[in-house]
Amino acid sequence: MKITIYLKNIVLGTIACSLLLGIVVLFGWHTLTVSLVQIHPSFAPMQYNTALCFLFCGLSLLFVVINKLSLARVLAVVVSSIAFLTLVEYLFNVNFGIDELLMKHTITVKTSHPGRMAPNSALCFVLFGIATYFNTCSEKYIRLSGVFGSLVFSLGLSAFVGYLSGIELTYGWGQLTKMAIHASFGFIVLAIGSASLSWYNEIKNETSKGYPEWISGYVFVFALIIFFINLSIPYQISVSILYSIVILLGWFLPSKNIFLLAFTCSVF
Repeated sequence: MKITIYLKNIVLGTIACSLLLGIVVLFGWHTLTVSLVQIHPSFAPMQYNTALCFLFCGLSLLFVVINKLSLARVLAVVVSSIAFLTLVEYLFNVNFGIDELLMKHTITVKTSHPGRMAPNSALCFVLFGIATYFNTCSEKYIRLSGVFGSLVFSLGLSAFVGYLSGIELTYGWGQLTKMAIHASFGFIVLAIGSASLSWYNEIKNETSKGYPEWISGYVFVFALIIFFINLSIPYQISVSILYSIVILLGWFLPSKNIFLLAFTCSVF
């Protein structure tokens, strides 16, 4: 089927982007190339552990594609563990020594704890690790992986839009470390790749003959994010973007999801 070829190509593209993003930022830290780590002097830097996790995420997806499922699970657990420990550090105000274990941090713009990844970044990695692990399991869990992927998509997209629209609340939680703009873009790409992999596996296992139900989650996130954009840009622009998305997605989605989109847009 043509759609399986498209989905596999999307996953391969995601793997390449994730590996490249991780390698480039790690290179930036080791060579003190600030522009690779921070993008802009007023933006939050991508922390070393964040870049390392992007590298591991790309490798985990690669191992799923080449059917090295045990290695994929190990890396998924490693990513989720690093991120989970980071969340515990924030929640209980402790330091496990993992933030600057491999790199002493000198860029602390919008950073509450040197070297510590943003809490929303950590949450994204926990969710992505779970989604990737589920993609190596039975059909029931493969379906669930799409749901976790949509959550990563929502967090990444809201942060990215926050940078574009100047709404700091979307990419930073309180006074804690902020998510880097290239990290937000990386999470969007990872989420799309994870969704494509889930869909590919469902088709391969013959558990899906149409569009998976969790695709609606991605569509709803689009509508919700555009609603927030409306807070910072002219009304006419935001509404036109919103309905353009609906029109484009309507081409691919079943009729019941089109009604859901129309209702959501009307409410907003």
